[in-house]
Order: sequence, then C-alpha cells, then structure tokens
Amino acid sequence: MKRVAAISLFIMIFINSLALAGREYILKYAYPNKTKTMSIYDLLGGNSSSKTVSKKDKTGPKLISSNPKSGQLNVKVNSSIVLNFNENIKLGKNYRLISLKNGNGKSVGISFKVNKKQLIVKPSILLDYDTPYALYVQYASLKDYSGNGNNSFRISFRTEKLKIAGGNTGGSGNTSGSVDKGNDVSNLQYFSYLFDGGKNILKDYNYLTDKEYLFFADLKDIETIKDIKFDSNGIPMADYNGYKYNPLLVAEWGLQQYSLYRRNYDSNRLNNAIKAADYIVNKIDSKGKLVNGFDYKEGSINLKSPWSSSLAQGLGISLLIRIYEETEDVKYLNAAKKALEPLLKGTNEGGLAQSYAGNVLYDSFNVRTKFSLSSHMFVLFGLYDIGKYDNRAVDKLNDGVVTLKNLLPAYFSADEFYTNVHIAQLRALNSLLDDGELEKYYDSEYFEIIDIY
Repeated sequence: MKRVAAISLFIMIFINSLALAGREYILKYAYPNKTKTMSIYDLLGGNSSSKTVSKKDKTGPKLISSNPKSGQLNVKVNSSIVLNFNENIKLGKNYRLISLKNGNGKSVGISFKVNKKQLIVKPSILLDYDTPYALYVQYASLKDYSGNGNNSFRISFRTEKLKIAGGNTGGSGNTSGSVDKGNDVSNLQYFSYLFDGGKNILKDYNYLTDKEYLFFADLKDIETIKDIKFDSNGIPMADYNGYKYNPLLVAEWGLQQYSLYRRNYDSNRLNNAIKAADYIVNKIDSKGKLVNGFDYKEGSINLKSPWSSSLAQGLGISLLIRIYEETEDVKYLNAAKKALEPLLKGTNEGGLAQSYAGNVLYDSFNVRTKFSLSSHMFVLFGLYDIGKYDNRAVDKLNDGVVTLKNLLPAYFSADEFYTNVHIAQLRALNSLLDDGELEKYYDSEYFEIIDIY
C-alpha cells in the first residue's frame, strides 16, 4: 500500500513537470526496520534520476574520557567517578551489573546519575586511603537512544595516602591555624581547651581500676582559661564570633571536674560534672548526635552549622557513663545508649563512623581530611565505657583497635607521631588490651612534644 502511494505521487509530479522543472524533491516512505529515501530530479529535457538510501544506527555508546582516568593515582577518597560518552545515554538492561570493587574484590555501594552524555557514579561511603579500586561497566549496562548497548570496560585507580596531622603547638597552647573574624574556629579551639603543651600526663594509667578519666585532672583547669565564660547555670561557653556552646568543651569540662572530684572528693566538682552531663542529655538530638551550632573552617575542611563530631560523641558517652555509675540515675545511661547510635552507623547511613582498610575509623570531623589519632582513641574509650551495657559497642571497639594497629606504623614513621597525649592514650588502652604489639609504640626514648591533635 505504501508503495502504491509513493508511485502515485511520482506520477503526479511527472504530470506537472513543466511547473516543477529544475527542482529536486525528496520522497520518504517506510519499509520494515528502515527508511527508504527517493530523490527525483526532473529536467525539461526529459532526464530523470532516482536513488535509494538505507541506514540504521547499530553502534553503542563509546567511552571517550573518565575522571579519574584509568590508572590514576592519589584519587580523593570522597571522589565520584565521571564517565563521558560520545552520545546521549540511558541506563541499560544490565545497569545493576555496574560495580565498584577494592583490590580485595569487596564491593562498594554506589548510586548513578545520568546527565545527557555523562554517567556519574557516586560511592555510598568514603573510599579507603591508599587502596586500589576498579569500576566495572558490563555489556548493555548503558544504551543510546536507538537502544544500542555499550561494550564492557573497566576503570582502575588508587586512592590518596592518609595525611597525618602535623604542626607544633609548643607549650603555649597556640595553634598553627588562625581564627577567622567570621564564624570560623581554629583547630585547637575546637579540639580542646585542656591541653597545655601536654605536661604531666605521662603515667601508667589503668583504665580498669583508676577512677579519674585518663590524665584530665593533670591538665590546665578549664575554669582558669580567660577565654571561657560560664552561663547562669554554670555551663562553659566559648567565643565563636559570639559566645556559643560547644558539646565537646562541655564534655571535657565535665570529665575534668569528675576527675578532680575523684582525686579530692570535692562535692562541688561532682556537682559541676553532673551539670555537664545534664547539658549533654538535653543536647542530644533525635538521631543521637551532639550538634555544633557554629561554622568551622580549617584548610580544606569547611563545615556549616549544624554538624557533629565522633570525638564529642565519644567523650560525651564517657561522661554520661561515669555520672550514671555515680548517681545510678538511668537517664544518663539511656542518653549514652542514644549517643552511641551515630557511632554504629556509617556516614552513608547518617552516622559518624568512617572506614580505613575495611575497618571502622573515628575522627573529629565527618569529612575525610587529616586524620587525628588521639580523636580515634578517645572514641575507643567511650565505646569501652558504654560497652559494659551494650554489646554493639564492644564490636565497634574491637574493630577500631584493628584500625589503630593499621595506622600506628604510619605514625611511627612520621615525626608528628610522638606526642604525650598519644602515648598516654596508648598506655591506658593497653591496660584494657594487654597487647604487646602496642607497647613498642611508647618507648619514652623517642618522646617529643609536638602536635596534640
């Protein structure tokens, strides 16, 4: 029928040749699976010609570039993988076969986003440091708008090495960072108001039997620091472009007050520790997080309020458990269990737990930048404290110890490792573990007061 229609149109054009002479006309009519094209060029001289052209797209989309490139080193651990193709694409029938795996063949969760000629693959977690990865894109995982599938290919790369925190604070308590006149807070301001050059903290602390919290009673009394103010309820506040509450500062102050109470049995110190614990109880949000209400910027770190920290969670838990055991008020235990939840979940699940070489990693920030060894160990102590009441914390503690052992050789080979804080923490942690592997990292012959964060 379609042929009859085309021939009829041809006859009509021929009959009207005098009016149509010297012009070219393109006729298109469909056959199954292809399009026929006829070109008629009629001249008064009676010459005419016709030609038939048939063409179908049978080529799938081709990869023309990627970021990272295959074989690239030092890829950021928070990177997405961007694939660029020669034509617009869609997800194909085998898109679920696209996979990202580390060098041991362990799969990493991923999500996809298609934008015209581009596929963006986003890992669901931060990648591990100094680890090989490969993205596998199988046949027909993608297709063009004609339905043609891609050929299989692989993109291999290796992530960046762990950056060890450095810099010398000396004995003045000053930090190499600077305080912006906006809302930004310098590194030492956020991490601690306690440390004063790491003095008087090297001792054999037994975490099982000693009642004080680590070395906090031997550090500068927070109440004597001129930049700290106390509200009408006696809770410390710090100047972050205006005085604001810092859950970490409150937890540190509470633990120091509790430690001084255990040393001197001063009831006023205990009352202060209880006030700090009450603040923590009321500060924990619906997800179990202690939230900071100020912005923070340091180097590549740029956090906007509200944000949370594993370090604050760990110290907060240690304070809550001590006050629970002192008062037997179950509200402190319940709050500690609630504060544990973010430490059990990965950042992809809305939690604060990161990973290193497949094991759990805790840091001061929920973004991957420089890693703080002391922060990780403070959280491990918090997990031990709550682990007496929740076995899930024990599992994370054991996992975190594996991470610590993996990281210690890197710190051992770097000048920045030897701080009194790190060594005191290792000694206390080893009073729980009795692990000879840890002992070799606290030989006093090599001690040096350096960066305490």
